[in-house]
Amino acid sequence: MDKELMNIDNKESNPLEVGNQFKDSVDQNINLNKNQNERYVNVVPDFSKEELDSVEIHSSIAKEIRMEKYKLTISILLSIIVLFLSTFFLALYFATKDVALGINKSSMPHPGITITGIALPIIVIIVNLIRLSHLTSDIKRYRAELIMGRERIPLFLLNTYKKIIKNYIYLNWICITIYLYSSIIAGVLFGINQAIKSPNINTTVIICLVILGVTIVFHILALIFNYKRKGNIDAYYGYEIVTIEQQLLLRKEANKFCMIFFFTILLIIGFVITIPILLVRKKQNKKLLWFI
Repeated sequence: MDKELMNIDNKESNPLEVGNQFKDSVDQNINLNKNQNERYVNVVPDFSKEELDSVEIHSSIAKEIRMEKYKLTISILLSIIVLFLSTFFLALYFATKDVALGINKSSMPHPGITITGIALPIIVIIVNLIRLSHLTSDIKRYRAELIMGRERIPLFLLNTYKKIIKNYIYLNWICITIYLYSSIIAGVLFGINQAIKSPNINTTVIICLVILGVTIVFHILALIFNYKRKGNIDAYYGYEIVTIEQQLLLRKEANKFCMIFFFTILLIIGFVITIPILLVRKKQNKKLLWFI
């Protein structure tokens, strides 16, 4: 009993231990208050439209805002046009028996195509309207924070920056694919043309070469445009708003997706070319393959 009382007295009389307990308690209160203050700071007052419109946004950010709005608006308008045309031809297909507006029913798009042309634009319109709403809300919050004297990187700008990084990969894969297939087709047709001297094949070769030339010009201009957009954002903030680690991860994801897509299409094209050849060889009682 005396020993227990002595231990209690020692604990109470130990100023170091009491000081540590007091320090821990103060640190916990500071952290709690800090978290509460951070949550409070993130709350933005509801400013009037006049106050928000009066805020001047830097030209680099304003350009990205306009570009994002134009992109979404044009996508919505094109989807509405496709939706209208698909609905028109679908109604025309079922409303006529032979000819309507000088168009034969056999020349009209199949209902399967027009129904797809109705469903996909509706999905695109809904998705882009939601994105436009999110963009408007993010810009409103960005303006409100500028009024309060603090500036953050807008969410839409972060997403745009990530898309620009991925666009390099997508653009290179698409253009390289066009280069590859156009060159192969042009080379094969040129060889056939040298053998049989057909003017039709010569025209096809010219078309392939034109496609190659247009793709090269588009590739160069698109790369310059993307570099300029990324450079404008970097110059405004003075640093890359997406870390190098995140950029490497985004490039890896984009390359993986493009690689899977590329080889899937290549496999499909291989089957489409090979199967008819095998069927013809089978009908001619020839070996399916030279080694079988």
